[in-house]
Amino acid sequence: MTRSRLDLLAGIAASLLGAVMLYATFRLPVPIGVDPMGPKAFPGIIAFAMLLCGGTLVVQALGRRMSASGADGEAPAGAGHPVAVGIVAVGLLLYYIAYTRLGFVVSTAIFLLLFLSFFNRGRHVVNVVIAVAFPLVLNIVFVEVLGASPARGILPF
Repeated sequence: MTRSRLDLLAGIAASLLGAVMLYATFRLPVPIGVDPMGPKAFPGIIAFAMLLCGGTLVVQALGRRMSASGADGEAPAGAGHPVAVGIVAVGLLLYYIAYTRLGFVVSTAIFLLLFLSFFNRGRHVVNVVIAVAFPLVLNIVFVEVLGASPARGILPF
């Protein structure tokens, strides 16, 4: 199976799952006295993001198939990358372990810095800026917008 076909199937599956999640989100019961958007906000954001990513993947796969115009010289997705998949799996396990001890901001910054350094070699300044800014901004979104506080860990916020 070619990469574009795998991407197309993954995009369709993600879009369908996102649509089901979005439908289920709007059917969530809202207890009396609670902001109606409160329990629906985070699942709705995830469902919308899944729909958006799935749709984008479908469009890219279809565009790749059209531009290739029938040429089927692509390697299967993931062929030649088992080491990278293993590294990501181990990294996610370590992130999970570090999350409660170090907190969201610190563990996410370390996780991103390590992975960006590996997968985005040679762009040190960009990697550091992304690794530090992303968890800080996401923490602000969680605390201020969604009213949910991620693990604090070693930082006072």
